[in-house]
Amino acid sequence: MHSRPVFHFDGWTFDTGRRALLRPDGEEVTLTSGEFDLMTVFCLYPQQTVSRLSELAMIDGRIFRTNDRALDVQISRLRAKIEKNPRLPAIIKTVRHGGYFFSCPVSKS
Repeated sequence: MHSRPVFHFDGWTFDTGRRALLRPDGEEVTLTSGEFDLMTVFCLYPQQTVSRLSELAMIDGRIFRTNDRALDVQISRLRAKIEKNPRLPAIIKTVRHGGYFFSCPVSKS
């Protein structure tokens, strides 16, 4: 049986096996299923622009229409949980006509 990775970025810990996101102070942040899936994609592809279409394809079992705002809503909610200032995101950046960019380096254990 394969263990599920634990990712570390900017003081945060994202434990995919426990489905837990821990703030730098150790407090757990509750994630919806969609937010968990997005965090997984971002941690697997850090510091890379992930296009909306490829991101949609990577999220298991979720089908979004490309003109659907569902992905944008999920991103907005995730930003509210991890960004110091969600209005000026520093971790999850929008790339105009490109997708999203997870700016932090990520290590895996």
